[in-house]
Amino acid sequence: MQKLSRAQRWKAINRREKDGERHQNKNKKMTKMNARVVAVVMLMEVLFMGAAIDALNVCGVSSTDLLKCLPAVTPPSPSEPSKECCSAVDLVDLKCLCAFKSSPLLPALQIDPDLALQLPAKCKLGKTVPC
Repeated sequence: MQKLSRAQRWKAINRREKDGERHQNKNKKMTKMNARVVAVVMLMEVLFMGAAIDALNVCGVSSTDLLKCLPAVTPPSPSEPSKECCSAVDLVDLKCLCAFKSSPLLPALQIDPDLALQLPAKCKLGKTVPC
C-alpha cells in the first residue's frame, strides 16, 4: 500500500467534500422538483373540485344557479332576489329545501334559512313552502 503525501490526502478530502456538496445540491433540486409536482397536483385537484362543485345539485338545482341567490339570503341587509335567482328558485324542490331549514350548513355559509325560505314569496312564484 502506497503512503499518500499530505497534499494528496488534502486533495482526497476536498474531493469527498465536493462530492458531498454535489449530492446535497442534487437533493435540493429533487426537493424543489417534488414541491413543484405536488403544487401541480394540488392545483389539478382544486380545478377538479371546482368542476365537481359546479356539477353539484341541491334540491334539483345546480349550486352555481343557487349562488345567484346569495345576496338575497345573506344578512344583515339582504337585497331583493334577482331574476336569475327567481328562475333558480322556481326549479327548486321546496320539500327538499325544508330539510335545510334546521341544518347547520346554511348558517355556516352565512345564509339565513328564514330568508332562503322566503324566496318563493319574494319572487312571486305562487308557491308555498311546505315547512
